[in-house]
Amino acid sequence: MNKRWIETMVLVACVAFGLAILFPAAGMARGWGKAEVCMANLHILGRAWLAYPEDNDGKLVNGMVPRDSRYANLQYWMTTYSFGGPYKDNNWWVNPPHNASGLYTGDPAPCSLADEDNGIRSGKLYPYVGTSTAYHCPADVTYLRTPDNSGFGRGGKRTYSITALMHGET
Repeated sequence: MNKRWIETMVLVACVAFGLAILFPAAGMARGWGKAEVCMANLHILGRAWLAYPEDNDGKLVNGMVPRDSRYANLQYWMTTYSFGGPYKDNNWWVNPPHNASGLYTGDPAPCSLADEDNGIRSGKLYPYVGTSTAYHCPADVTYLRTPDNSGFGRGGKRTYSITALMHGET
């Protein structure tokens, strides 16, 4: 009976040792998988950014995302000096967050993730990307944070950005 107990203890030790090696390796594999998805998302967004000018007389999408309730009014963007304007177009790669009625919901921050998704889906790159999940790196979990009393502390659903200067506004 003593020999049986020793054999059982050796078996338990071997299983514990195997699990001690397996769990960290699984965590690393999960991290590598998230990194691969993140790189694939950047590839998709880059291809969409390059495809957009082919259909739009060589014009790039506008990298700036305005933060104002008047963003949907084209006349406003063509005449305002706010946000570095006036702009000749409003071909934003993503639009600001807005509700189903089209009203800007980004201030006071944060808005709902559904409103951020509305901004992504109504942006000019979305038809070339086809999914709003490509705008978010799976390793970025800041949008899950609970915001503080002033509404800050939570990241957005969109992880990636394009510099506003890429559009070449004059």
